[in-house]
Amino acid sequence: MRTSALPLAALLLLPAAACHETAAPPPAERVEAALDALGGLEAIEAAGGLTVEGTGTVDLAARHQGLTAARPDRHPVTETLSLAGGAVAFESDRKVNADAREWLRMVFDDAGRMLLVDRLTGFNFWDTSPTAAENRRLHAQRVPHHLLAALLADREALRDGGEARWQGHRFDVVEGVLADGSSMALLFAPGERLPAAARYPLALPLLGEIEVTWTWDGWRQVEGLGPFPSGHTVYLGDRMLFDVAYRVRTGADETLFGPPPGVEVPPAPEIEAASAEEPPAAGEEDQPRPLPTPRELADGVYLVPSVRGGFHPLFVELPGYVVAVDAPAGWHEMNTLPALDWTPGETPDSVGRRFLDVIRATVPDKPVRYVVLTHHHSDHAGGVRPFVAAGATVVATAETVPVIEAWAGDLSPRFRVVDGRLDLGDGERSVVALDVGDNPHAEGMLVVHLPGERLLYQSDLFEPLPEQVFPSPARLPVMRWFVSWLDRSGLDPERVYAIHGTARVTPEQLDAVRRGDSGSM
Repeated sequence: MRTSALPLAALLLLPAAACHETAAPPPAERVEAALDALGGLEAIEAAGGLTVEGTGTVDLAARHQGLTAARPDRHPVTETLSLAGGAVAFESDRKVNADAREWLRMVFDDAGRMLLVDRLTGFNFWDTSPTAAENRRLHAQRVPHHLLAALLADREALRDGGEARWQGHRFDVVEGVLADGSSMALLFAPGERLPAAARYPLALPLLGEIEVTWTWDGWRQVEGLGPFPSGHTVYLGDRMLFDVAYRVRTGADETLFGPPPGVEVPPAPEIEAASAEEPPAAGEEDQPRPLPTPRELADGVYLVPSVRGGFHPLFVELPGYVVAVDAPAGWHEMNTLPALDWTPGETPDSVGRRFLDVIRATVPDKPVRYVVLTHHHSDHAGGVRPFVAAGATVVATAETVPVIEAWAGDLSPRFRVVDGRLDLGDGERSVVALDVGDNPHAEGMLVVHLPGERLLYQSDLFEPLPEQVFPSPARLPVMRWFVSWLDRSGLDPERVYAIHGTARVTPEQLDAVRRGDSGSM
């Protein structure tokens, strides 16, 4: 539906009696006045739902996921959010790192189920876990009406947060608490009725404790709905992550509330009744999760399965010390408001600490002398601080070193910089870190080669998946690059392993990519 721009004063200003000479209203009244100005949740219901189509860009380097750690790495984003009663649908098509496209559709019904469809492969599944309902709530809160209503659900928690300056301007701050107990602040320009931004704290690997600011850009009048932003911009600290412009129309997009054409999905599962079991005893929910059991790939060579979901790091025992490869960390999805934590309960250091604990439990009498970071991406290097604190030297390329220096801070890490090739072995066993050179995934990318075992370990250059979904179209370009590099390298390993997927890269998978096969094997 066509939108028309109105002067900000017509949309945003409080009545004259509330402006300038008169103090701002109490926090709860201010949030309530903002929701009233939007017409409340009833405005969306009366409009028959809402559909917001977004186009813009993402800077992958802002959260250390880009090709380079030092320069912006911007890529296009398209997304659509649609609301229909209690149901929510969201589809996003974007890069998640420099070489991998992610095109997902998520459909949330009002019963607490989520259908997730990978539009590149057709792979899909239903999720009925509590995460599905939480994911739905966080997607709905991208719409200001829903975020304001969520904050008003706990009026007693709303309080005056004083003043804040943002991009050279002063804002009044109202602080509140959401349903999950997380904090959220609204920024209002003095005298304006509608909020300019939402802000919340977040601890991110390689970035630490930062403020995430989600600005609503250019409020406009949408026919049949009322005021609505013309876009949003998301900042991590003071660095822009997303910049998205909207096309807004009333009514739900019915085509989004089901599978895409040609994709078959199983029937929606029944929602199990809530358990009547006794709640956990005091302190029981705080018990540490059990450590994963490492798999010994060769004498003293261990793979740690799922140190966090989908991450299988490697470590090698030598006579006097241990070499660890990669330091995984958790992950937040920044498409939602606030961000969805895909690894709940984790901190920026906890996954790396768990990996270190596995090594110590397996090889209790030897220190981790080296931790090899294959590249600078936050999910692979963000867990390095526990290793540095334990005295390990960081092995990385020159491109990765500044990222770790900034993250490790007062821990003052020691580095061994890989310039082409570096053997970390003891003279009897070689553990070789190799720079693969220019590649589609990340500058300064390493693999680890064990020539005595004829074993190669890599991260993000080749993703082995179960037979029915291999190869992923999103990963084919980088996997073709890797196979070409491997064939030129002269290494000729008998076994190749990956940090992701099923971990073991089979010869059949290498051959399929080598031949250019694009379908499942």
